[in-house]
Amino acid sequence: MMKMIKWAVLALLPLMLFSCSSNKSGESSENSKGQTEAVQPKTMDEATSVYVNKFASYGFRTRRDAVDKYMNLCSACEDAPRDEKDLPPTVWSKINTIIPSLPDAQRIQEDLIGQELEEGKEDGYFDGKRWLVERGQIRDFTILEEQKSSKRYEAKIKMKLYKTSSYGFDVILKVAYELRDKELDWNLDYVLSQGMDIIKTGNYDGMVVVSSDCSYFLINKCSSPLLVGYTLVESDGDTKKSFCVMKGYEKSYVETHGTVVIDFIEKNY
Repeated sequence: MMKMIKWAVLALLPLMLFSCSSNKSGESSENSKGQTEAVQPKTMDEATSVYVNKFASYGFRTRRDAVDKYMNLCSACEDAPRDEKDLPPTVWSKINTIIPSLPDAQRIQEDLIGQELEEGKEDGYFDGKRWLVERGQIRDFTILEEQKSSKRYEAKIKMKLYKTSSYGFDVILKVAYELRDKELDWNLDYVLSQGMDIIKTGNYDGMVVVSSDCSYFLINKCSSPLLVGYTLVESDGDTKKSFCVMKGYEKSYVETHGTVVIDFIEKNY
């Protein structure tokens, strides 16, 4: 009986030695419970080979997921990259094929915070003044038009920008995004104002009157400072302007040989 057992063990020994032999990096092995485990690559070259060969099977939806997977493969490598900037070109060539989701309304609104908008037209009232977009000031945000490609996204936007609860603007603007190689997501390229018009409340209509003799005076009949937008109608063309008329019956002088037409009156903030 002992001889039979001995011969059986000797017969199985080659199979046992084969199953215990080491696997190549990136291949799988079985643990003591019969479960398959991946063998971690020991160098970046090994990790890159595994990653590139299996890239299509990973099914990445974002570039961040793709980067994280490669960094995880390199976790046991002595020459592991410090961050995504150190990834090999062959790895980036695969990651660059992933097109992230296009910027949506929520993303665009978030990116607008901190941007400065100007009136965006030559015949404006505010002479180059700029307004900072702050959190909570955007309302009625609508994407009017979109142009899409694999590397660029542009959108025409209509929205309201309220600087206070009762002082705001109707805004038309254009935003553009780029998807660059070796970048994880879309990057805001620019924000271009295409028109800002003050929202007319009508609350202060008639509170500023025009008094004329040889020159014009704007007279504020209200107890608050008022922002007045007006047009100077002259023989050589019309000019739009705005300025603050102080509270009370103080007068603001307007020099013109034409006619002053008041276009809006709102409380000045």
